[in-house]
Parts: sequence; structure tokens; C-alpha cells
Amino acid sequence: MDGEVIRILARDGVELAVGARPAANADGPAVVVVHGIASHMGWYDGVARALQARGISAYLPDRRGCGISGGERGHAEDWSILVDDVRRVCEEVRGRHPGAPLGIIGLSLGGVFAAALAIRHPDLCDTLILPAPAFASTVNVPLARRLRVLRRSFTNPTKLYDLPFGPKEIVNRDDWRTALEGDALRTRRVSARFLTSMFRCQRFTSRQFWRIKVPTYCMLAEDDQVIDNAGVRRVVESGSGEPRWIETFLGAPHVIPSTLPRDALLHRLESWLRGAPQEAGPAVRTFETEIIVEPDTAFADPPDLSGAAT
Repeated sequence: MDGEVIRILARDGVELAVGARPAANADGPAVVVVHGIASHMGWYDGVARALQARGISAYLPDRRGCGISGGERGHAEDWSILVDDVRRVCEEVRGRHPGAPLGIIGLSLGGVFAAALAIRHPDLCDTLILPAPAFASTVNVPLARRLRVLRRSFTNPTKLYDLPFGPKEIVNRDDWRTALEGDALRTRRVSARFLTSMFRCQRFTSRQFWRIKVPTYCMLAEDDQVIDNAGVRRVVESGSGEPRWIETFLGAPHVIPSTLPRDALLHRLESWLRGAPQEAGPAVRTFETEIIVEPDTAFADPPDLSGAAT
């Protein structure tokens, strides 16, 4: 991330780092990009640059405890603190772009926090875009381990556990895998308290998603090895915002921007950030799209993470 980085104080004084890609026209739409459990702002700076070039101001916060934000590495006391962090970022962006539409792109676990924000603060954002949101997971954690984690979330809350997946499970391109394997800022371990808080937030958003009123666009990957797509569809279909579109990309891995053709991805993001499609038909639309990637049309080369620690 070689653009501007702004700093925002969380309610407990932790300093949150936010990559800023403001568009030339400050009156255009703005978007806050909330990354997943293992990633950080650097993974999606290419998306932010492309949106910026199209007149959309993009802001990429690093979650507390990861990337270049403050806080204990891999740890958070409670999911409500993480959601409040995103709220503060959104309010900062609102202040920088008064009156402009504000969207949130929540990727993977970031989609869970984005949805929780929309439930708790229904007037804060205008659109939700959820690529592979982690409302339901295919990762099978044995009951005995889950009970140990639960116990240690009280007795030793900062004890770290390895994430049960890595780059080979979330991308299917060798160049992306190599880049992510070598990423010094990639989160590899999270605390017992973080894990139990994450599960509670998943349960909260799954049960309360029906309260979300803003237009919602959910992007699913057919070859996702982390997310239970059927479970995610059930959650998103329970919402009441209009419209709600659920698009599954055939052949795509968990990190959808790594394979979706450049123009196809940007067209979808821009159209929703500038105003949800107004098409006749049911509020909930579920459909599939085959990915056709010709030479030089994939969204981007792997993110340049060589300077991510600066």
C-alpha cells in the first residue's frame, strides 16, 4: 500500500490504519473495504486503485491486531469491538464525503462484520457487497478442539491458534499463492478469544440478517474450500433489503478477485456502489455465471506485498 494511510483511534485508544484512495471528485460514491481473517489492506489495494480511477473513493482499514493497525496481534476481546472499529471508519469516511453514497465491501469474515454493522447501525451505509461472506463455513473443527478453545477464551484468552487454511485453500493461481505465502503481514494465528467472538458474530448475523434493509449483493465462489455456499444463501435470502442478488461464479476460489475478469468485477462493484440495479422481478435473485478469462483479462496480478510492512 503506497497511497495515503490515515489513522483513526478506536474507542479503547487502539490506532487503526486505513488505506485511503480518494477519487478526484469527493462528491462521488465512497466505499469501505473490510478484509477477511487472514488478509489486510494490501490484498485489495488493486481493487481500490481501480475504483478510484472510476471516481469511487475507497478506504481499506486494517483490522486491529493485524496488518499495520495497532492492537495485540491476532487478538480481539469481543466481536462488538471489531464492529465498532468499522463503524468509526465509516463515520470518518462519511465526514470526508458528506452526502455521498457509502457502500461497504465485506470479504469473507469481513462480510460478517459488515453485516453486523448494517444490523446495529442501519443508517450508516447505503449498500452491502459481500464476496464470499463467512456466515457458514465448511471448515470442520472437532468438538473437542472447539471446547478447548472455548475454555481457553476465558482462562487464556490471548493463546494463539493456527488458522485451519492457507493460500492453497483460498486461491487457485500459483502466482497468487506464491505472493500470499510470502506475505509477512498475513495473519496466520488468532487468539482463543478472537475465535469464540467470531463464532458469536456469525451466529448473531445469521439470526439477525433479516433486519438488514439496504440493497445487498452477495458474490459466491463455486470452488470455495472455506465457505458453505448453501448456508450463506439461506442467510442472505432471509434479508429484507431490496434488491438482494446472489451470484455464484463457476470455477472461482474463495478470493474471488484473483480470477474474475477485470472488467466484469469492476462493472459489478461500480454499478452497485452507484445505486443498486433497478430491474423488474423478485427482490431476491439467485443465479450462476461462468468465468471466462482470456489472456490479460484476469482482474490483477498478485498484490505487491513487498512493501506491506511499511
